[in-house]
Amino acid sequence: MGEGDVTQDNTPEQWENARAAFSLLDGKVPYAIQLGNHDYRPKPLDERATLANKYFPPELVQKCPTWGGSYEKDKLDNAYYKFTAGGRDWIAFSLEFAPRDGVLEWADKILKENANRSAIICTHAYLYSDRQRQDYKRAGKGQPILVADVGTRPVNDGEEMWQKLIRKHANIVFVFCGHFGKNGWKRLSSKGDAGNTVHQILADYQREPKGGDGWLRLVEFLPDGKTVQVKTYSTTKNEYRTDDDNQFRLEIPPPPKPATAQ
Repeated sequence: MGEGDVTQDNTPEQWENARAAFSLLDGKVPYAIQLGNHDYRPKPLDERATLANKYFPPELVQKCPTWGGSYEKDKLDNAYYKFTAGGRDWIAFSLEFAPRDGVLEWADKILKENANRSAIICTHAYLYSDRQRQDYKRAGKGQPILVADVGTRPVNDGEEMWQKLIRKHANIVFVFCGHFGKNGWKRLSSKGDAGNTVHQILADYQREPKGGDGWLRLVEFLPDGKTVQVKTYSTTKNEYRTDDDNQFRLEIPPPPKPATAQ
């Protein structure tokens, strides 16, 4: 799962480069494209004018066994995927940068229909480098590149996503995000309305040398069914980061119980 900003300026040349890079995974590793604010440049966010769906048409991923569906036909801006790992069934969402209310309502509906699956939400901007959710009402201009600074309402920042969607679903286990590159490896665990723990994890290495030095996150579901091992590995340096913010284990709740017939 990418975390957005596939390109810098949303140009054909940059999307061609991205497509060539991702093509190495085609037919080998299922993947999900995530769109960030740079992937909508230079037009206003309101227009959602990205070239992503020209270079990554839905039929590319619809062939994968993980494909679930999308919010808009012929677009991957908002989509969900299904897979099995660690002895449980999962549903994973890729949600656009600063998701619109309609997108959150759609995700809410799909989550209710898949309440028997553990859930992952991946979106571009959510957790800030102070280990708190991005929140314009709380921080104002103290958090740069806020959702409120681009486009018009109604779009949602991290705290609004939490209040409107994430806290309401007992099956959500993880939120993955990027966007904030300064000390961009933080995490927060919060209790949802049902008492479930939601692990919210920021991983953004764009300010590291060479645009990120190939750092990525490996999330391993261990055989005990309740432990997840997170590691941070560089594909260019062939090494791991082992500090507490980059290598850690998390405990996750048991899988949701299947709904019983009434």
